[in-house]
Amino acid sequence: MGKHAYLIQAYNNFEFVEKLLAAVDDSRNDIFLHIDKKASNVDRKKLAKNIHLSNLTFVDNVEVFWGRYSQITSELNLLEAAIKNNHYDYYHLLSGADLPIKSQDYIHEFFKKNNGKEFINFQAKNVLPDKLERVKYYYLFQKSDLRYNKTLYIAQKLIVKLQKIVGINRIRKSSVKFQMGSNWFSITDDLARYVISKKPWIQKTFNFTANGDELFLQTIVENSNFKKRLYFNKYDDKERYEDGPSREANQRLIIWDWTSHKPTNLTMKNHSQIMDSDLLFARKFVPDLDTQIIEEVLKSINRK
Repeated sequence: MGKHAYLIQAYNNFEFVEKLLAAVDDSRNDIFLHIDKKASNVDRKKLAKNIHLSNLTFVDNVEVFWGRYSQITSELNLLEAAIKNNHYDYYHLLSGADLPIKSQDYIHEFFKKNNGKEFINFQAKNVLPDKLERVKYYYLFQKSDLRYNKTLYIAQKLIVKLQKIVGINRIRKSSVKFQMGSNWFSITDDLARYVISKKPWIQKTFNFTANGDELFLQTIVENSNFKKRLYFNKYDDKERYEDGPSREANQRLIIWDWTSHKPTNLTMKNHSQIMDSDLLFARKFVPDLDTQIIEEVLKSINRK
């Protein structure tokens, strides 16, 4: 019987995280949890109290800032802890705002049928020029969330503008084809170990970039033989997401808000979309907004 590793990044709503952990608690799974170092008063014993069948590991934690290299660091810490522990059939990266929307029996059977495939989302055939700027230039202020600091946000834009004027281009001499997509994935043991083997290159290439967590894995796969193993070998954002995304490539149901350019917070309004979906995981759940949809999903997967 193959085992799976659940890699979870959490930074708030820890009562909900307890429910997520319980939802993936299964003798066929081990759970690796990264808690943002900025989170305070986290009761680890309380988080672990409903875990009876899986092994739960708290990995080395870092301060995570949105869009900064620290997001990659936390992912690599999770992957590295998992591959040191065992050889898993699959490694699933989830956020602390996700839930499985299928039972563990269904999920394990799905990956058994598709064994060896990589579940990674690619956004477009070629990275758009403005997206490629994320890695072309240096992005300072790595210890700040620029979404909430207008001064640093403006300063960073001016710094990028200056780099353009003086001709800085970090990737000018690179032969690598960069790619991007959703940072949430389900990957095989082979790819997980290959990614960790590339840690020095990842740090050199993506440190001081913006939103590099949406670039590094796709770029690694694009420039390797793992590209042949993609489950959904298409560039699917524009083809499939105009009326609401169904992310078949990485099996994540994410209802995208094109106005705010953020995932829609799931509520009972999305009940039928979630229940009728043939995907495996969904995000984003916000307990302060709607607890009923969370309970409905949990009842559904337990019943199945």
